[in-house]
Amino acid sequence: MIDLIKELLGISLEDITKDTTLNFYLSKSKNAIRTYLNIDLTVDNETLYQNQIVELAMFYYNNRKEIGKVQQSQGSRSQSLVDGIPQSIKETLPLPKIKVVG
Repeated sequence: MIDLIKELLGISLEDITKDTTLNFYLSKSKNAIRTYLNIDLTVDNETLYQNQIVELAMFYYNNRKEIGKVQQSQGSRSQSLVDGIPQSIKETLPLPKIKVVG
């Protein structure tokens, strides 16, 4: 998956200086999707949701300086930032599983 992220971000495959950061965001993406779907991410599920995991990792990487901000204003411009998984990625995932406790 890291090779795909590098290719999509325009990072040379030989450039290993960003691998630790990219692996961190891959892991964070897997955890976010696992939590959102309320499932265990087995190898089969990781393969099934590989595109969403990669897309979310890229989103985290590209917005790493904005994490934690909810809204930003600069002069007359105001911007609301996404918190969690962006809607465009959620739309490509199945509905979360509901666990009944009782």
